[in-house]
Amino acid sequence: MRLNLALCALLLALPATAACWKVKPNGSLPTRPAYTLVAGVLVKSKERAPVGATCDTRNWPTKPSNKDLYASYDSTGTVALCSKR
Repeated sequence: MRLNLALCALLLALPATAACWKVKPNGSLPTRPAYTLVAGVLVKSKERAPVGATCDTRNWPTKPSNKDLYASYDSTGTVALCSKR
């Protein structure tokens, strides 16, 4: 019983991991189209986003797309379609 209580206390002390947003797969391609987000409108960019790159949902504007969202995947603020992983 003591071991169970100690294990429960240890688990409660661990930080909760938040969902991680990543650039969504694009079939079998290693990249997907990227955009700039200007006043809520997506404008196609020449850039390509690497699939699996971590998306920043806190410091840059985002745009919802069903259960996914367009969010920045690099330090420039260029956005790509991201999904929760």
